[in-house]
Amino acid sequence: MVYELLKQEHPKLTENEYLTRLCELVRKQSTLDRPALVRPLTTEQEVEQSFHGTHLYTKGCVMTNMIRDLVSEFEFRTGIRRYLRKNAYRSVSRQELWESMPAYADHGAEQQRLSDVMEGWLVNEGIPEITVSRNYHNDMITVTQRRCDDHYHKAFLDSGEGTTAVPPSPSISILSRRDELRKPRHTPKPTDLWNVPFTYTFGSVKSSEGQVVRQFWLRNRSVSFVDVELSPSQAVLANPNWGYPYRVNYDITNWKMLARLLHQSYQEIPAKSRIQLLVDAETFLAHSDLPQLFVYILGYLSDETDLGVALIGMSAIHRLFDSFRGVNLPELQLYLAPAVAQLDRLLDDSQTDTELAALWLIDPSRLVPLLQNLRKNPRHCHKLLQAKRWMNFPNSLNDDVHKQVTAVCHYFFTHNVTREESLLEAQLKSRGGQWSTAVQLAACSHSERVVKLAARQIVATKNAAIFASTLQSDFSLHYNARFRKALWSQIGKMTTAERRLLFSVDEVKPQPASRILVHSIRSLDELSQVRTLVEDWGPKMSKHLEYIERHLRWQNRMSQTTLREFFSNRATI
Repeated sequence: MVYELLKQEHPKLTENEYLTRLCELVRKQSTLDRPALVRPLTTEQEVEQSFHGTHLYTKGCVMTNMIRDLVSEFEFRTGIRRYLRKNAYRSVSRQELWESMPAYADHGAEQQRLSDVMEGWLVNEGIPEITVSRNYHNDMITVTQRRCDDHYHKAFLDSGEGTTAVPPSPSISILSRRDELRKPRHTPKPTDLWNVPFTYTFGSVKSSEGQVVRQFWLRNRSVSFVDVELSPSQAVLANPNWGYPYRVNYDITNWKMLARLLHQSYQEIPAKSRIQLLVDAETFLAHSDLPQLFVYILGYLSDETDLGVALIGMSAIHRLFDSFRGVNLPELQLYLAPAVAQLDRLLDDSQTDTELAALWLIDPSRLVPLLQNLRKNPRHCHKLLQAKRWMNFPNSLNDDVHKQVTAVCHYFFTHNVTREESLLEAQLKSRGGQWSTAVQLAACSHSERVVKLAARQIVATKNAAIFASTLQSDFSLHYNARFRKALWSQIGKMTTAERRLLFSVDEVKPQPASRILVHSIRSLDELSQVRTLVEDWGPKMSKHLEYIERHLRWQNRMSQTTLREFFSNRATI
């Protein structure tokens, strides 16, 4: 009800906030941390941890919208009123909800009991991943489902034996099996199968043939059928308007046709579907053997005029740049520069509409790429002017701190300066109120004296969060190898016990700060240096280092072969 009230007053803001939260939900539910919405809670700690912003509240909201879509707006409102009237001041279960709602869900020609449809969505961990595979010679389409796991789609985790190099699941002990058998019989049994309301479309509403829409229930692991009306040259789009919370993967040929459609006539694809394509392409293509296809899809954003879609794309571009910041691949930023420029124009246009301007604030992390070097337009950054202002008043950052520090950081990295670095060195030594800003600026400096001084002061804090924040700077996407080498070298001067504690090498479950710190590594040279900091990394952290090494080797290989070939061939597929 709150969602509906807000939607009436602020339709753009409400709709885009919902889509932003949905993007966050599908990403998190595609990892190993993917709890079911309905599950047994046996301890106080489990109850406290269940109140999760994404896994409980967002997922609950999405499931509620799914029920509404399956029974219609009118029937949903009537059912909710009936449910509240009958069960006021009572303890209830799901059964009371199903008794208040229509018995059957409406999707396609065949009806399904609403309770049967929703049970899997409530008790299963994660979300479904639907794969649409086409045979372009006999018009056969195969649609399969499984639980989504982003590890399956990272080529660098392929062990070469058809499996994925992820830590094995722990064996089930006799005691845990006994506890499992003691659970109440009414506890729902989760599976990796869902009752999926599947829809796909092809064709164009602007063509003489029109657009064809197919709907059916996907209840089994896989289903195959022939669609004689579908031409091999037509792209299939599944789950139009991102109607239901499942992810969609396609065969490579269909992905390419969708990518070309985005470049040629993106408005033929609904805005919500464009968002899903960006989110799913990042999972299924960005770390595959064809990363250039994901880069090509992002390239269409140079024409995107919907701010909500563009913001999702901006976040994807930022993650891509950050991932490749330790690789010498300038063509990547050059190719996506028009998309970044379009984001700048959309930002300018949004300033005249308060509701559009508020879209930037739905997700605070959006401000990071906005303030970093993604914004190439000199009208916004005025790097030289900001650097001059900082030189004249180094202790006065009252105008727009992030914009000014970002500009000065870029100036330090791209210019050979002496006077400014002397000012920066003085600020580091003073340890005044601007010390944290000075540390971030030092991470952009090439002065050996400045970076070593900053590294000593950072490590002296004994704070892993500060270590990681300077490596994952909010002010720059530049890769400063000199600063990173100095910081890791200074960490190496800590005592053995301090280093083992810092990296959680003796912990059964490594601390989040330790994981964030090692995953800040962006090059193989950096990784080699970090490996020498601890003699024995232990089984858990060794897995993290293996993952990082595989990822970095894959990046180097892709940047030297596949991606470079893509850019040399005029960036077409």
